[in-house]
Amino acid sequence: MNKRIFWKHETCYAQAVIDTFVTERGYMEELKIIYGLITSIWKLCRKYGIGKLTCEQWESFIEDGKKAREFYLARGVQYDVLYRGMFSALQDYYIQKKDEQGKRQDGK
Repeated sequence: MNKRIFWKHETCYAQAVIDTFVTERGYMEELKIIYGLITSIWKLCRKYGIGKLTCEQWESFIEDGKKAREFYLARGVQYDVLYRGMFSALQDYYIQKKDEQGKRQDGK
């Protein structure tokens, strides 16, 4: 993210350098938040496994998801949108697993 800007005055150049530093710093902060978000989804997968969830597990899963969502919503709407999309995909995964296992049991 190096910006090469040539100005007539050194003060303008110095401000451009400061702006670039702030932008890069903000970029790293965003990456850290997104990394944490992806890690949160991974932790949910690890906690609840990859099989069919019981009703109690499902309720606990939803509650854990809501807590994480509040955390990312507090950091910005863009993180909330990303988290909701990923959490929704994870919910769909568990619903699909439940349907698969139900079909297998019906077919036996």
